[in-house]
Amino acid sequence: MARSAFDELGIAPTLDAVAVKRAYFRALAAHPPHADAKAFRRVRTAFETLTRDGGLASAFIEEPVCVEKERKRLAASIGEALREARHARQAARDGQAMTDAFAHAVSVRTLDEARAWIRGASARASSD
Repeated sequence: MARSAFDELGIAPTLDAVAVKRAYFRALAAHPPHADAKAFRRVRTAFETLTRDGGLASAFIEEPVCVEKERKRLAASIGEALREARHARQAARDGQAMTDAFAHAVSVRTLDEARAWIRGASARASSD
């Protein structure tokens, strides 16, 4: 199977012309024309394909989507944010559970009993 222009340049499919140009210069450094003529021709052809009028958009549209590769790319880029969101959600659940327990503990007591219970809970918490 023939490699796509994006594969030849070593980048994921993109519509960013600057990213294509950067990738081209990285590939040139890896495959200079005097040392690796065949690979240089492949890199140069890929670059020309992507930089001709409409070439980048056309190649991007025609590039097959690899769902697993995209999932990994997204997981890498948003993985930390997802972990933080999960942690915050768990903290919110824990906080809600504590609030519910407190509300229940206070609601089953008279006002004076609730005040005494709160004072006792505060004293226990400060002694820990």
